[in-house]
Amino acid sequence: MSIYCIVTVLSAGLIICSVGQYTSYYFGKMASYLVKLSVLVGLVGIIIYSVGHTKILLASVDKVFWLVTYLDGVEEYNYRQPNYIDGNWRPVVETLNNVEVRVEGKIPNDLLDGMYVRNGPNMRCWPPTNNHHAFNGEAMLHMVALSSNNSVSYTNSWVEQKHQDAGFGGECGPTFSFGDINGGGLAFLRLLLLGMKLKLLGTQRPPQERLQAGSTSVVHHANKLLASTEAFLPYEVKLSYDGVDPVGFYDFKGMLINRKVGPTDGTFTAHPKIDPETGDMYFFAANGGPGSLPLVAFGSVFANGTADRYFHIPTPYPSAAFYHDMLLTENYAIFVDSSL
Repeated sequence: MSIYCIVTVLSAGLIICSVGQYTSYYFGKMASYLVKLSVLVGLVGIIIYSVGHTKILLASVDKVFWLVTYLDGVEEYNYRQPNYIDGNWRPVVETLNNVEVRVEGKIPNDLLDGMYVRNGPNMRCWPPTNNHHAFNGEAMLHMVALSSNNSVSYTNSWVEQKHQDAGFGGECGPTFSFGDINGGGLAFLRLLLLGMKLKLLGTQRPPQERLQAGSTSVVHHANKLLASTEAFLPYEVKLSYDGVDPVGFYDFKGMLINRKVGPTDGTFTAHPKIDPETGDMYFFAANGGPGSLPLVAFGSVFANGTADRYFHIPTPYPSAAFYHDMLLTENYAIFVDSSL
């Protein structure tokens, strides 16, 4: 080693020794912090290794989603007054099975051994994680059975979708739905976070047309019962006195799927019309899902359930809301090109 190196080392040592009494305290404190930080990083690493980085990221996305929901005022929006969810409009929170109800008077003979069925949106969870709208909520069927002995029983049940048909339209977990579209604010940041969550789960959001069973009406035709709405494919169910048996989305044997114009899947309507003379059913729909075009779809099904025709009619502008209902005459099907 050269004399210059020796001198340099000795000089550095003298400098360190001379200032050591002043700096040792600060270096020691920094070293303590570094040790604690190393232990913390090590523990975090062990947790991530044990639990899995995907689960950690999913939990983080959920936490950020709840924070954004709070900052966006979703809870305040859902509890605003006056609120149409109050009183008799509140969601039904329990299901009943064949509960006998009191009858005042006499049931008309032509209604005996029949059943009245009503469909409607009924939220499973309140408050929801999105800006709630009257059209949001899982489908629930209410059934009133009229027996021949003049007794009446009531049953209600959610349409429990089968696993392969399960969508993301419910409001129990992080979600984005109809009421958020016009909300502005941080709504689309919440939508982005939901997209991140789906990527982490390695899955895709179901198409708009398959988000959930329709919750507007019940359509009975050709021995099939369909839970229907304007935005989705019809959902077939079977009823018994004990409740609802879900079958799955129904496309009229392929008529409503694999479309070459607009979205791949077509939509149905909550209010089709059945010709009283022939039993044929006529329906219409304006699909508002991703990839939709300014078109109104029109179709018909024979009385035995066989598909007849399905085609699109161009409209001057995209639909403002829903083509909610139509008129059926002896020679014409009429629907009005306007908002709901």
